[in-house]
Amino acid sequence: MKISCIMSVYNGKRYVAEAIESILAQTYSDFEFLIMDDASTDESVSIVEKYASLDSRIKFFSHAKNTGLTKSLNELAKYATGEYIARMDADDVADPTRIEKQMYFLMQHPEVSVCGTRGWLMNEDTGEESFLDVPVGVLSKKQLIYHNQCLHPSLVIKRSVFDLVGGYDERFKRSQDYELLLRILRVASIANIPDRLIRYRFSSKSFLKYGKKQEWYALCARVRAIMMGGYPIVYGVFWIVLRFLWLIVPQSIKFSKMYGDRKKS
Repeated sequence: MKISCIMSVYNGKRYVAEAIESILAQTYSDFEFLIMDDASTDESVSIVEKYASLDSRIKFFSHAKNTGLTKSLNELAKYATGEYIARMDADDVADPTRIEKQMYFLMQHPEVSVCGTRGWLMNEDTGEESFLDVPVGVLSKKQLIYHNQCLHPSLVIKRSVFDLVGGYDERFKRSQDYELLLRILRVASIANIPDRLIRYRFSSKSFLKYGKKQEWYALCARVRAIMMGGYPIVYGVFWIVLRFLWLIVPQSIKFSKMYGDRKKS
């Protein structure tokens, strides 16, 4: 069954080669790899073009003007020809068996339309790796309205369901994956498998700079989900209030609490 892996790149010269190689090395071979350069100003284009010239599974697109991750992903999804869409980020690393294991799970569980995995957190500041856990099994609406329980670059999504809900909402510049999952869970099942199949790169600089925006968009996604119906109202409103209070906590305090003492792999 054909898979379309989609990845957007913006000034990713430092890590994009490793990300591409990790997808090309997949044990599952029936896939296409769609890459969008979102108007990079570094050497990202030449790096991707080199790999595209060597492997016909890569389909390379580029923007003359930066449009952002959400629009780039929707555009790539329109070009995709696979029955499933697999996500990848330009600074992460996929385990060679990632797609094979996810597709095996999805074929064994046809009632599930989205499959995520657990992973490792790669600390760009220290070079250390630690466990990056998410709940395993089929997710409930209570679990998802509380928190985004999936790692975006680990997702494999049934194309028909992605199209049914209208893809990513381009008003969401961040937390676009969370907002998408909240809509998907209304009409289909989402599950995580226990395997650690993605290495997710993280830096304190990014967290301190963009973390609050991420939280704000996630808060908006929760409010929208409650307003559209299908989620537990009292429970959802309770967590919306708490998340709003959490939003005003300084990022430095959040960083210390969330990442100060992580279990190493």
